[in-house]
Amino acid sequence: GSMTIQELINELEHSIKELGFNPNATVLIDVMNSKGLTNQTANVEVDNDSSCMDLISINAYTKEVA
Repeated sequence: GSMTIQELINELEHSIKELGFNPNATVLIDVMNSKGLTNQTANVEVDNDSSCMDLISINAYTKEVA
């Protein structure tokens, strides 16, 4: 399902404060499809330049697998 920015912040704060995650840990984005994990990347950028402030975009750049 969809997630709001606040829900994402809450999840991350829970991970750090309650579960002891390192706040300097690398973020990995898993790219999933119906068959499961297709890709995993740490090459992530948050798009704050959107003209629509009702949507935040987190872009994951993955290498194309030949």
